[in-house]
Amino acid sequence: MRTSIIIVLVLIFGITTKSQSHFLGDTLIKTISVFDNDTIYKYVNFDGEFNELPRPRTAAGQIPEPVVFNYKPKSLIINSIKEIFNPKEIDELIESKCSVQCISTSTGKVESVSFMFAEREPEICFNKFVSLSQKIKEKLTIETEFNMEIEEGGYVLSTNPLYVELKRELSH
Repeated sequence: MRTSIIIVLVLIFGITTKSQSHFLGDTLIKTISVFDNDTIYKYVNFDGEFNELPRPRTAAGQIPEPVVFNYKPKSLIINSIKEIFNPKEIDELIESKCSVQCISTSTGKVESVSFMFAEREPEICFNKFVSLSQKIKEKLTIETEFNMEIEEGGYVLSTNPLYVELKRELSH
């Protein structure tokens, strides 16, 4: 009887923990926060806290630091933006200082794609961001190099300032 109670408690705890943070399939949730008197608009694809997810670990159990993120193929995000957004909307992305934030596994599979905007929210159809998020999750791999060799996989958070790349792309 005692074993059954323990099993039930473990299952309830596991289900509760799993339901507190999970990746959203094909949608984004809009959130607004204030950081250092700047308003940050986010379209998030994960409804939990990143620190709740398991992190990669070394054989000694340490959490290594990611030192390099290699986006493969590198051109996917910019090319996808050019396909999905018109030139005026791309200007909006630049003016709103758009960044993309990805949560990926240590093996490179992108699980979550979110967008952040500093100072102002772009005047762009929300569904275009959903489409971009889906395309990135389906076709992008993020190879992460760590400062130590990892033994156990986990999740990694990376942020890419898209507005910088878009500015550079438009100046050519």
